[in-house]
Amino acid sequence: MSSTARRPSRSRATSRSADCTPQQIANEVWAQMKQELNSNGKTALSNDMIVTWFLDPAISYPRGPAQPSANSEPLLINTTGSLDDQPDSKTAIPNLFLAADYVRNNVSLATMEGANEAARQAVNAILAQSGSSAGPATLGTLWQPSELALEFQVDEVRYRAGQPNTLDMPPPGVPL
Repeated sequence: MSSTARRPSRSRATSRSADCTPQQIANEVWAQMKQELNSNGKTALSNDMIVTWFLDPAISYPRGPAQPSANSEPLLINTTGSLDDQPDSKTAIPNLFLAADYVRNNVSLATMEGANEAARQAVNAILAQSGSSAGPATLGTLWQPSELALEFQVDEVRYRAGQPNTLDMPPPGVPL
């Protein structure tokens, strides 16, 4: 559940998890899981299965549980223009290679998959730099829905031209 989730909630009135109590967060996460896993008349999850739940201790309520939460360990979420700040696995320093979720790669998100892909890129850079005869690590390709292929192409052209993504622009007629 995102701290800035904008989609309608299944179990609470507020639209931002940062405005929820710990119990509301637990209820919302459970509701989302049930919605995804209970299908075709089959119940994979039911409320009686909950024994206990745990909320990350980095989430705190400094002004009380009815007030907005604070997160002392926020995750990296890509923001507009952040691609320019993502380093490559191979650096200008000959013996320094980066493998972490913030490294530029095909996944492009702060996830374990992104970190794994960056590690494979770093391994390949090390193999190339060292002159190793070992085969390179296989790099994956992030699946993207074919229905969005044209949108991705337009976005790439706009990015190369220094223009914003069309979703980052106000609709026509809306003043800036």
